[in-house]
Amino acid sequence: TVGLRKWLAVIVGFAGVLLVVRPGSGLIGWAALLPLVSALCSALYHLTTRVLARSEDPTNTLYFIALVGGAGLSLAVPFFWTPLTLPLAIGLLVVGTLGTIGHFFIIRAFQLVPELAKEAAQVYTFQRTPQWMFPNPDYHRAVSEGARWCFRHLPCYGRWYRFLLFWPATDGTWEGTFVDPAWPEQERSINAINEFTREMFTGWIRQQCGEDEALFERVLPKYPPLARRTLQDNGSWLKALRRDNVQLVDHEVSALTETAVRTADGAEFEVDVVVYATGFHANRYLWPMEITGRNGVKLGEQWGDDPAAYLGITVPNFPNLFVMYGPATNLAASGSLIFHGECQMRYIMGCIRAMLERDAKTLEVRREVHDQYNRRLEETLARTVWAHPAVAHSWYRNSKGRVTVLSPWKLLDYWTWTREPALDEYELL
Repeated sequence: TVGLRKWLAVIVGFAGVLLVVRPGSGLIGWAALLPLVSALCSALYHLTTRVLARSEDPTNTLYFIALVGGAGLSLAVPFFWTPLTLPLAIGLLVVGTLGTIGHFFIIRAFQLVPELAKEAAQVYTFQRTPQWMFPNPDYHRAVSEGARWCFRHLPCYGRWYRFLLFWPATDGTWEGTFVDPAWPEQERSINAINEFTREMFTGWIRQQCGEDEALFERVLPKYPPLARRTLQDNGSWLKALRRDNVQLVDHEVSALTETAVRTADGAEFEVDVVVYATGFHANRYLWPMEITGRNGVKLGEQWGDDPAAYLGITVPNFPNLFVMYGPATNLAASGSLIFHGECQMRYIMGCIRAMLERDAKTLEVRREVHDQYNRRLEETLARTVWAHPAVAHSWYRNSKGRVTVLSPWKLLDYWTWTREPALDEYELL
């Protein structure tokens, strides 16, 4: 019966909680456990209130706790994948990669060199600025058959898995991106969390370099962690740099000749093939389109090198223009551009719906609303690690050194602000 299944789920679920949270279990870190503990506490509170209210069916709440407990039990599935653990994995989580940090979609030398080194007789990699690396042994590892089975067959497993990837790496670490003015060693880190991150990343780099102290000094960044894009690493990058056929060149490239690459110190490196992994025009939104607004105003001229939009979506002088992935909506404290895009599209649809319902021809953000938002945005960004003076080059910044492409907001806040447009912030005609 349904009741019997619920009570069975309760027993297995609590077994899952005990398996994971018992002292010394060592299956996961406490940071990954926090959402589970939080959800369990909420469930227990909910159960208490329902029992006190003499709920007719408290097993409904116990069933919810069982799902939470099952989530805990399922943490063990990837590590102890046996016929015994499979039936117990009634929950929603498999521990995996923090896949929202790093360059998954931007091809760069960090990704290219380890593969090129396997084929080429000689590889030169030109490094202007070392990058911090996030240790991730699962970076290139295939998803296990056990995890695939869970995604296909366990209800809500994928949702819980996504949450445990998403939250700790986004809003869960949000406060760590802001400078603590009282922190004594601002040149190397910005707060206590950032210092811990630096020590962890440094330990990973030193481990990969082994006894090669010269290489360690050349690849260790001189700026605080997270000030530039952090890269996921499973050891392949520094392993490649230690190959006999790979040479790290830490001078800027000044020119290309017919047969060689010339660096700023005058050295030349003869090559047959040049592979570019040099970046993109992050600050040139909607380029190369030319968009004309009221009174012939050109969007490119209005923005110049300081693009700005309300919530990254709407712009004064440009009625009925809605921007996706606009100014200051890129994510560096980790997150998902798909999530941001969904927020923006919901907001845009709300604007269009408001126009249709009011038979309005145009909708345009008020100048004072736009300007106030962007003043707050600029003030907030100035307090983040991305604006740290130790960073000389960063695609986060414009030519004036101001951060213009990143969002400093919590994802939850941005989701709240974009749920529906506040029409008093707009002129509808």
